[in-house]
Amino acid sequence: MHIQTTIAIETEAYDELKRKIAPMIRLLDDTDITVLHEVQTALFCLGKTVVPLLRNVLHTCDDSNQRRGIIEVIRLFQTENLKKTQSTISQSNDTYSAIELEQCLIDLSSFGYPETNAEDFTAMLDTAALEVHQRYIRNAETNYITLTMALNDIFFHHLGFCGDDRHFFHPDSTYIHSLISQKKGIPISLSTIYMLIAERCGIEVYGVGLPLHFLAYNCDTEMYVDVYNYGIMLTSADCASFVKKAGMEFNDDMLKTASVKSIIERMVRNLIIAHEKYGDMWEAQQLRDMLMSKK
Repeated sequence: MHIQTTIAIETEAYDELKRKIAPMIRLLDDTDITVLHEVQTALFCLGKTVVPLLRNVLHTCDDSNQRRGIIEVIRLFQTENLKKTQSTISQSNDTYSAIELEQCLIDLSSFGYPETNAEDFTAMLDTAALEVHQRYIRNAETNYITLTMALNDIFFHHLGFCGDDRHFFHPDSTYIHSLISQKKGIPISLSTIYMLIAERCGIEVYGVGLPLHFLAYNCDTEMYVDVYNYGIMLTSADCASFVKKAGMEFNDDMLKTASVKSIIERMVRNLIIAHEKYGDMWEAQQLRDMLMSKK
């Protein structure tokens, strides 16, 4: 199908959905609790595609009752997606699995942004891996070093991923929905995307959760990749030096493979701090309750 035709169809579907939910939104100020719950349920049943539309209305709506009703609908999606995250973590072992990590990232992002599109995220990872492979085979010498160089070139220069110094503590630096569009994140979120692309390229990489920092360990080069700082390669001695400079005592356990469970729980703790910083107290409490319920 032609691209312009596809865009036209998508725009038409968007406008149709917008017309469909308009009368429902007007009913969100109804004082009858039964009517209100029925309208909220009807909006929820339309699926996550209504969320961006609800957010747009929320930004321009002056009616406090309608605003409250819209927020409650969005939170229905968020609550459902957080349960998925909790379920996936609970079922995972204390090991690293790229498949589990990818699903957990999608589920967690769907809490912050229910409109998160798993297919788009997967397609981005697949396309990036293909570009790494194409860049790799054009090299005169093909070995694990040139493969890693090709990965770094695509990730940092072609795709443009980099550390977010200005908005380090913003939730958008962790949720993949916003991260893959703005291309800026914190060490752990950038590292997880890097790891998933590497896995598709046949590069064995796993996460290392140092105190105050997160790295990706490349098993082929036997080096630690600082994804937040454009892929600088570090030795174990460099890692130990970093920890000691931060005023802590280093031990070899700090360089152990991070399990999916530990990665996601660390991301959740980061998000709690981020949401609190920006006044999103409901989101922060929901994430805190999820961590507490697992103990």
